[in-house]
Amino acid sequence: MENKKLEKVSFISAFITMLIAILWTAQIAPVLKISIYKEQYLAVFLAFSLLLIFIKKPMRKNGRVGGWLNIAMGIVAFSAVLYLSFNYQQIQLDFAYGGIKLLILSIVIFISVLEALRRTTGYVILGVVAFFFIFALFAHKIPMPLTGRENSINKLITYLALDPNSILGMPLSVIARTVVVFIFYGHVLMLIGGGEFFIDLSMSGVGNKRGGAAKIAIVSSALMGSISGSAVSNVASTGIMTIPLMQKAGFKSKTAAAIEAVASTGGQITPPIMGAAAFIMATFLQIPYKTVVIASIVPAALYYFAIFIQVDLMATRDNLKTDFMDLPLLRDVIKNGWPIFIPFIVLFACLFYFNITPELSALYSVVCLFIIGLIKPYKRDRINFRQMLPAFSSTIYSMLGLVPIVAAAGVIIGLLNISGGGFTISIALSQLANGNLWITLVISAFLCIILGMGMPTSGVYVLLSALLGPAIVEVGVFPLAAHMFLLYFGMMSMITPPIALASFTASTISGSEKLETGIESMKLGWVAYIVPVLFFFSPTLLLEGQTLEIIVDILTTGLGVFSISVSFIGYLTTPITKLYRMILGVAGVLLLIPLKALDMNYVFPLVFVLINIFIFLVIKLRKQFVHN
Repeated sequence: MENKKLEKVSFISAFITMLIAILWTAQIAPVLKISIYKEQYLAVFLAFSLLLIFIKKPMRKNGRVGGWLNIAMGIVAFSAVLYLSFNYQQIQLDFAYGGIKLLILSIVIFISVLEALRRTTGYVILGVVAFFFIFALFAHKIPMPLTGRENSINKLITYLALDPNSILGMPLSVIARTVVVFIFYGHVLMLIGGGEFFIDLSMSGVGNKRGGAAKIAIVSSALMGSISGSAVSNVASTGIMTIPLMQKAGFKSKTAAAIEAVASTGGQITPPIMGAAAFIMATFLQIPYKTVVIASIVPAALYYFAIFIQVDLMATRDNLKTDFMDLPLLRDVIKNGWPIFIPFIVLFACLFYFNITPELSALYSVVCLFIIGLIKPYKRDRINFRQMLPAFSSTIYSMLGLVPIVAAAGVIIGLLNISGGGFTISIALSQLANGNLWITLVISAFLCIILGMGMPTSGVYVLLSALLGPAIVEVGVFPLAAHMFLLYFGMMSMITPPIALASFTASTISGSEKLETGIESMKLGWVAYIVPVLFFFSPTLLLEGQTLEIIVDILTTGLGVFSISVSFIGYLTTPITKLYRMILGVAGVLLLIPLKALDMNYVFPLVFVLINIFIFLVIKLRKQFVHN
């Protein structure tokens, strides 16, 4: 009985939270001539999120959900943050004078956020926050170059809880104002049959091709992963169907799981939505959203190009046949599911033609989705409004692991601001690397993967951009390139052992060994470890630079990706010897090097020599194949 009551309270709380987010996005307050600060809305969103976390997330890993202690903690956290929202103007006026009342309020809010962070992500990120808190507390005693301003513990806690540049700062703002609407968009899309439509579209398009089962997984996971915002949930939803299909077609269990994990993870970098990361990046960099989308096109294309090539060559090498008796016809899929395209058209038109804000564009698209659900959903009966209500609560439930992370990112930003640590860390990283871009790159990549372990992509990116973004830009890296680098390497924690959540989720479905699946995922997704490195030296792959350089770099990089993929699989039109594989691999690596990293006087001869070597190998292999 108690659990049922808690579920009802949770459902209503989540529904109210989503409804408030929609009303804020729709800008109802100005229409009603009600003046509400942005921070007041953020505090309400945070209050409900904390309440739900304390109710739904146990105090210990395998502990009891609910219970009077958890409920009491949730009510205290909810009340404190809600009090901050309702009295925000007066609190900001009293903020400079301090006082015991504000200090107690700040302590309750700060501890509540930290406990919510511990419950949802464990101790790693909590440890990072603790490190920066201690740093800010003793920064004035640390020698150069890391020395900072002096702060008392009371001042720090009050600042972190109440200042609009900390917990209620930009990271939480982006999540509560933009990302929540796009996640809602994804949930409503799934509710009206969008998931089935994408899978049927993939099956009808590539199901009858060589390695069709794997290609279905790649296409459907890329489409759904871009919208879902979570690689793990995408693996769980699409992998249930695609992984058994691949196993039936003859793919090894670990390979089938790895293909699904890598394809789903890639959805987080697939434009235009990129699992909502595109909007966060645009906000952080203060650049138009379309700039981020355009910059992400080539890297995402290279990522999936590499996966497709490897899967195709595997299918040829292992003689895997496509054996689907009941593939849907493309014309039938489009005939029955064409309304699903309408919300996407509305979304893109609002974003790129009418220049409407991303969150409002998504809201207009959600309205279209609701109408489609009422009139013509895909492969299901018409859905009434009551049946759509679960999409409201499920959206907020799916964000419970994300909200504490972005609140923690806000805390870190606040600590760096108040201590002056952002500037000193940039100097320290520069001195540690001694001006060497490669050392900066290696340190940053390592930290990205370590900090990103077990975290959703959007949360990883927010945290990394707060921690490492300014420091990387400070050493001379193009800002957009730096942030794309952080996004890629943060994302790759999903398939990189020891905590490769996407790979391990897929291995559970396939029955394969977890570590083997993680290693296989790294092999298939190798391009995501290499291409971001190229951003550091030249932004041409982000479509920034001179037209000729961009064209040459894209062509040579694409050829390099193909060459390395062939080298990894060891097959083209016939099995390739170790010597040829090594030559192809070396040629591929050299082809990846962007123009700006080489002397322009030698780059064109070098490129053509490498291309000729590549073509010579292909011709030789073809002759060998014909001869055999």
